[in-house]
Amino acid sequence: MNILLIGNGFDLAHGLPTQYKNFLDFCIKAKVIFISIDGRESNLYYDEYLRDWDINSKIKESLMEAYKSRNRKLFDDGTYHDEFTTSNDALNKLYPLINKNVWIEYFSECPSYIGENWIDFETEISRVIQTIDVARDYIVQHKDIMDIPRDMQGILMGIIKKSKGNLKDICGSIEHIDRFTGRLYKDLKSLVRALEIYLTEFVEKINNDVVISEINELKIDHVLSFNYTNTFEKKYGIGKSIEYNFIHGEAKESNTIESNNMVLGIDEYLPEDRKDKETYFIGFKKYYQRILKSTGCDYVDWIDSIKDAYEEACYKAAGFSGKMGNNSRKARPTDFHCSSNLYIFGHSLDITDGDILRALICNDNVNTKIFYYREKKDDKRTLEKLISNLVRVIDQDELIKRTGGEFKTIEFIPQSVQDNNEAK
Repeated sequence: MNILLIGNGFDLAHGLPTQYKNFLDFCIKAKVIFISIDGRESNLYYDEYLRDWDINSKIKESLMEAYKSRNRKLFDDGTYHDEFTTSNDALNKLYPLINKNVWIEYFSECPSYIGENWIDFETEISRVIQTIDVARDYIVQHKDIMDIPRDMQGILMGIIKKSKGNLKDICGSIEHIDRFTGRLYKDLKSLVRALEIYLTEFVEKINNDVVISEINELKIDHVLSFNYTNTFEKKYGIGKSIEYNFIHGEAKESNTIESNNMVLGIDEYLPEDRKDKETYFIGFKKYYQRILKSTGCDYVDWIDSIKDAYEEACYKAAGFSGKMGNNSRKARPTDFHCSSNLYIFGHSLDITDGDILRALICNDNVNTKIFYYREKKDDKRTLEKLISNLVRVIDQDELIKRTGGEFKTIEFIPQSVQDNNEAK
């Protein structure tokens, strides 16, 4: 079995603008098209919002054409709205999802986005939800809401401001804060559907000839994707018999808010004695979304199949028939060669996906090859981060054992450096 595990770096390596900041930029620039700005000609829109924007030209062209085509909406009585409609159906579907969306408004003023032009939706959502959780607990205990930790005060006031509400109304009672939580959950679902439209109607319509030689040379039969897009299938999988598992769901053009199965949420933050009792914010958590949206866990069957093959090899080497259970590793043949390969490309090896990574990488019948990005030949910054993250996932002793010695199973492989970088 040859498994390719891919993260967002895979799409980025193919020149696709799939980072959260790309999507947020797009939303901000798209919203302007639908808002009445008297006297603004299309060239002014281009100069202010598109000219210096570092993104694929096809996406710029789509927004520019939509701006030129916009017309005011008509009321039933023949008078005009202050909002516009365009000839671009995808943008017309997207706008109601992002207009007055609390998350879009909040993300657009996060310090990391303003100062560093970078945003992690899941990190910011987690901070907000944990803050509201603490605020809710204060309300239950009849404590002064302004006594919550200082860093949380700023987060709470920020999200309330973006909802056009006020502290008294939203944090005045359990009913009020729960109603506000419901608003955030509704807007999260709208955000996810808007992201799906962006990916399927704009990003996946980008045609480029980028093909990664390292990937093209692999004989992949299983793909475990942490992305929403079908980039691998389009570039390398057409006409091939390959099993796919989109662990976070798959973006599809035909979906609605209800049928969308994309997972965008937060990890569990409550301690063991609270996590199964306090489910007020369960809708924001990834494990719940995976179950609710039936994203599937086909990779578990793949792992079981790999383990069975390993045990069978060990039994044969030991002259046994049947199963040896937990003693199988001790019976590993000295000339044993792993029958399965795991290739990891564009994934950060973050601890949030640790359970899946451990099950694959620490499987004794799997050789793991981890590709890492380089800007130039001797660039090891990404490698350093990957090693650090992998220590947290499988621990340092396991990593040392698997990167050297008799049973070496992990290898880090540098990605090819583009010609323009080789010269640097």
